Amino acid sequence: VGTILVWEPPARFVLAWQLTPEWRFEPDVERATQVEVTFETEAEDATRVTLEHRGFESYGEPGDDMRQEVGGEGGWPVLMKLYAEAAAA
Repeated sequence: VGTILVWEPPARFVLAWQLTPEWRFEPDVERATQVEVTFETEAEDATRVTLEHRGFESYGEPGDDMRQEVGGEGGWPVLMKLYAEAAAA
């Protein structure tokens, strides 16, 4: 659940991640965390994809728990691995 804040193809996009640490919808995009994904050509057949999820401090201590959850097993690392596998296919 999110709102695109920046759209700059093919280089990057930024979205407001509109989920609270309790996994409920956050209607205020100013309070939501942000996910930035950048794409950088490394070779003719290789692109570096970087994902940064930031702004957890807006939720205080629960935000830190959320940061650890999305950054840990079952979070962004798994999704990025699946993305890499799909892109390679």
